[in-house]
Amino acid sequence: MIPENFAIRVDASLAPETCSVPGHLLLALQVKPDQPVTIFAGNRQARANLKESNFLPQTISISPATAAQLYIPPELNLDLMVLPGRGTLRLGPFIAIYGYKNLAGRRIFSEQTSYFRKLCQVSRKMHALTYVVAPEDLNINAGFTYGHVLEKSATGLRWTKKALPLPDVFYDRGLFPKGPYKMTGIKVRRYLRAAWGDKFFNPKFFDKWRTHLWLSEHAVLRRYLPTTVHIQAAEAAKNFIARHSSVYLKPSGGSSGRGILRVRRDRNSYICEYLKKKVIYRSVYGNLDQMWQDLLDKQMLNKKFIVQQDLNLAQYQARPFDVRVLMQKGLDGKWRFTGMAARLGGSNAITTNLHAGGTAQPLEQILSALFGAKKAYQMQSEIEHLSFLTCSWVEQVSGLQFGEIAVDVGIDNTGKIWLIELNAVPGRTVFTKIGPAHLTKQAVSRPIEYALYLAGFGKMQNNEQELI
Repeated sequence: MIPENFAIRVDASLAPETCSVPGHLLLALQVKPDQPVTIFAGNRQARANLKESNFLPQTISISPATAAQLYIPPELNLDLMVLPGRGTLRLGPFIAIYGYKNLAGRRIFSEQTSYFRKLCQVSRKMHALTYVVAPEDLNINAGFTYGHVLEKSATGLRWTKKALPLPDVFYDRGLFPKGPYKMTGIKVRRYLRAAWGDKFFNPKFFDKWRTHLWLSEHAVLRRYLPTTVHIQAAEAAKNFIARHSSVYLKPSGGSSGRGILRVRRDRNSYICEYLKKKVIYRSVYGNLDQMWQDLLDKQMLNKKFIVQQDLNLAQYQARPFDVRVLMQKGLDGKWRFTGMAARLGGSNAITTNLHAGGTAQPLEQILSALFGAKKAYQMQSEIEHLSFLTCSWVEQVSGLQFGEIAVDVGIDNTGKIWLIELNAVPGRTVFTKIGPAHLTKQAVSRPIEYALYLAGFGKMQNNEQELI
């Protein structure tokens, strides 16, 4: 059945275990007035006798007792979808964003606060309830969770903590700080992933070495991979560095360009460069062994690093650039291309990452300026096809459920395309900076659309364009 949109209201005048619905919904449920049905909200369920009421069209009223059983806060004026079945009524969907709660900071969800706000706002437009859940908010044994809901107040929108049903779907955005809290976040993530299965999406950061091995298994994708070795094979890694004039040492589990080292060979010396608080630091060593030991002693290098060839990225206006591609799933559960943009580093930058001081620009104008309009079109088509192939393969070989993946692609001086790395917790900044407006809206709305699909509410009467 196709879900309908209804206003959900808690009516104190109703008797316990009572729910009033429009007449046409009784027909869809194949029940008569005063017959009991099972109402589901997330993981919660309650039995209620149905009464016909056509006074308020497209409105379902439930008693306070039923609302309490379902963990639906009476003060929330919900506008949800309803999926009728034979003797059952599903309200929803209820979508939880799994994230880090920073009570000591000015922004409750740190750098993701703005994004979470947008997700909750677009969710309401799609007749779903989305809330943010941190590891400490969950009360699995009692069958509910505390969640942070975005509500209107006299001073504007604010986050309010409420007891809510455990959700239909979890969207993992758990960026946890180092320390005990991170270990707790990872432990809870493992539990949720096992308990919710494919309804817990984007459950993993991409380990660079593991991802390299996955992609190397594909006959087509391996042709796009830069030569890469793992630092655990120390002698092989040092030999690799000695053979190349420039290489990158990257933490296998790092993100946002943090911890990356660039090593350049200059005659009889090695120059090691790294970025810290947007300042480039350089150290010069007489030989490779001296550099290696110094980096180990300073704990700037460990067994979880990889060594990768320098791709000699093409430059635009004397600035190296790479390409960020955002791939997402929508209401049909299939991979879709959302957009791509160029990320430019500084003239001597180690990385192009925006966290490291990079800037975003439309890719088409850069490629056209460097390679001509025809070649630029061909390159963009190849990058898009490569991104589709990459996401489909990674999901297949990993056995994990993803709703979005950012694919980072490099282009060298000859125009050759390289597959650099993947990101399972992508930001939107690169697209909000360059637009267009419909792209930035899609980048936010598609995770909610995919959550609707996973929850079984994807068959909507509205099309995607109307939703955004």
